[in-house]
Amino acid sequence: MSIYDKAVVIGSAKAFAQSEIMGDGAVTDAAQQMTEKPTFVHWEMVRNDWTAAYQVAKKCNVLTANRGWERITKRMCETYGLGKPKSEAKVSVDKQASREAVKLETAKLVSDSGITAESTAEEILAVAGKSTGAKQLALQQAAILKSKEAVKADAVAFTALKSDTCKAVKLADAATIGKVRKILGLK
Repeated sequence: MSIYDKAVVIGSAKAFAQSEIMGDGAVTDAAQQMTEKPTFVHWEMVRNDWTAAYQVAKKCNVLTANRGWERITKRMCETYGLGKPKSEAKVSVDKQASREAVKLETAKLVSDSGITAESTAEEILAVAGKSTGAKQLALQQAAILKSKEAVKADAVAFTALKSDTCKAVKLADAATIGKVRKILGLK
C-alpha cells in the first residue's frame, strides 16, 4: 500500500486541467488571427509575432520557440483544419515545380528497375548496388523510404499489441498476472 498526499494530487490535477484549458484558449486565439484561408505572408507574420512573444514569455531560445509554434500549429490543424499555406513567390513556386519533376523522374527510374510496392528495402538496395548515377541514387532513396515505412508499420503493430496487452491485464486476475510476470522475469 502506498501513501501519498491527497491534497497534492488534487492540486496537481487542478493545475494540469487549468493548463489544458489555457492551452485550448491559446490555440483558439491564435487560430482566430489566421482567418479561414490565410495567405503565406499573413501566416508568417503571425508566426513571427507568436514565436517572439513565446520566446520572451518562456525565456527560451529561437529553436524552442519554433518548436512551440510547431505544437500550436499542429493543434490548430487538428482543431480548425488550419495549415501553413504555400508561398506564392515565383522562387517558391519554381522550387516546388522542380521538386515535383525530380519526384516523377525518381519514380520512373525506380519503376523501370522492376521495383514494386511489395519490394523490401534490402531488395531495393541490392538493385541499387548494381546501378549507377541517378538511378542508383533514386533506388537508395526508395530503399530509405521503404525502411521508414517498415519502421512505422512496426510501431503501429507494437502500439496495437501494447493496447491489447493492457486490456488483457485489466481482465486478468492477480494469480494470472503473477504467472505472466514470472515468465517474463519481472518482479
